Amino acid sequence: MSERCSEVLSVHVPHRASSPDASCGTAAPHAGCSVRVIVAASSPTLLSGLECLLDAAAGIALRSSAGSREGLRAACSGGMACVALVDAALCLEDTREFVTALRESAPRARVLLIVDGSRPHLVREALRGGACGFITRTSGIDEIRDALMAASAGHRYITSSVTADLAECLTLQELTAREMEVLRVLARGKSNKVIARELAVTVGTIKTHVRSIMTKLDSHGRTDVLLKAHRLGFVRIA
Repeated sequence: MSERCSEVLSVHVPHRASSPDASCGTAAPHAGCSVRVIVAASSPTLLSGLECLLDAAAGIALRSSAGSREGLRAACSGGMACVALVDAALCLEDTREFVTALRESAPRARVLLIVDGSRPHLVREALRGGACGFITRTSGIDEIRDALMAASAGHRYITSSVTADLAECLTLQELTAREMEVLRVLARGKSNKVIARELAVTVGTIKTHVRSIMTKLDSHGRTDVLLKAHRLGFVRIA
């Protein structure tokens, strides 16, 4: 592995877990054939590192790469069986909708997400959208290849550091669509008055939503709720 690759994705292979799952699809490649992969990441550095690693990986055929959601959809639109290896940073705020739409537009594509840190809400939403599994930015080439092979065969692949998120997913309370809207604007540092103006509701209504969000996320104060929402994957704080 080149130094450039190892700088982007450190070689670390944690415990792995996979299990059959029909929702991921079953169009595995024939014996002796390579798994066709399309990789997508908004970070040019991460994208370059993934391309470098996958180009040199046995059994993997890197077919295309994309730096945006639009580019990924275009790359997957040909109808071929493939695994889309996607940096979750591309879909932090609408994970389920993004994965669902990608699978609907490219039914033979399996979606494997790269997550950065603990994101229980993101994991839950991705699974609901039909994602096949998760690796992390610290995953090494052995795990990346194993995950791609498993996804191609219609199995789920969940790296060990994400399994704890699955348990926490079960205890998370759902936020309503309006609460998510409020939370996203709140994450931009806006006051209740500004949020109310942007969403065309009263300040009192916003206060009610904020209180509900704090209760559901077991938080105290705006800073606490934003930090917890970021950790759980509801929003991203720059």
